[in-house]
Order: sequence, then structure tokens, then C-alpha cells
Amino acid sequence: MTSKNYVNISIAILFIFSGINCLTDYTGTSAFDCVACLCFVRTQCFNLSACANYTITYDYWEYAGAPTLAVDGDVTEENYRECMSNDNCIVNTIWRNMQTFEQQVKEKDCFCDGEFDCRDMLSLHILGMDNCQEAMPRRHSLRYNFCARTRQLPLFDPTVECINEPVEEDNEIEE
Repeated sequence: MTSKNYVNISIAILFIFSGINCLTDYTGTSAFDCVACLCFVRTQCFNLSACANYTITYDYWEYAGAPTLAVDGDVTEENYRECMSNDNCIVNTIWRNMQTFEQQVKEKDCFCDGEFDCRDMLSLHILGMDNCQEAMPRRHSLRYNFCARTRQLPLFDPTVECINEPVEEDNEIEE
């Protein structure tokens, strides 16, 4: 093999594994299970592609960094449709979108238990960033708990009241 071939192979490998458009494999993870439950709550369906077609717009996908299955990684309608037909690409889209708000999201303990988990993600998706500590509509919490039991995710407890008081900072300067 000539040095030119080594260079071409090295460039190809670097391009493929550069992370420019690599998808994280969420298959079999709690992240995958969480997204499946989010979809079930929204659509009463476990089919992620059906859920994505109902809930993930082109703009949402693009805002999430437009994850694609295509090597070219172009932001095109075709790559969007292809992503929305692949469960792992759908999970990447939702997870990346959440990561864009990572700091705000981690500060939003919607369920007020000191953890950020699937219940918090559900609250954010259903109630929004500003209202995520409000009471979850009963139909949503029942659907979530039905799915969460089958996937061993934490359950909603409707009897828990969320009181998440802002922490006051001590502004006094010690002498």
C-alpha cells in the first residue's frame, strides 16, 4: 500500500469518526426508555417514528443540531425525514435539544426531589420550562406511570407537592 493510500484511508477514518455527525447509541439505555415513555404520554403509542412525526418539527430537529444518519450530515428535508424514521436518531434529537438548555434544565428540579430524571423531562415537555413544577394533568401522569413501570423508570407520585424555593445567597462580606 502506498503512502497516498494510507493518507486517503486516514482522512476517511478521521471524517467518519470525527464526531461531526455521529449519533450516540442510546439503544437499551434509560435515555431511550425515557423518550419512549415521553412519546407514549404524548401519543399513547410506543412507536417512536409515529411519535416523532406528531411531535418533532423540522425546526426542533434543526435546533437540536440536525442529527442525521447520512454521512454528508447536510441539513435537508430528506435527512430530517430519514432521522424521524430511526428510533436512535429520534432519541438523539430529543436528547440534544435538552442539552441546549442543559444548565437551565439541571437547575429546574421539576419534581423537587434533588434529582434530574425522566419525570423532570416529562414535566418540561408537557408543562414547559416556566411551569414544570405545576401539577401534571392526571392523564399524563397515569400514562407515564404505566410506561415507567414496564421500563423500570421512577414513577410520578401525585401526592408529592413540589415546593422548590429559590435559595437565598448570603451577600454579606465577612471582615
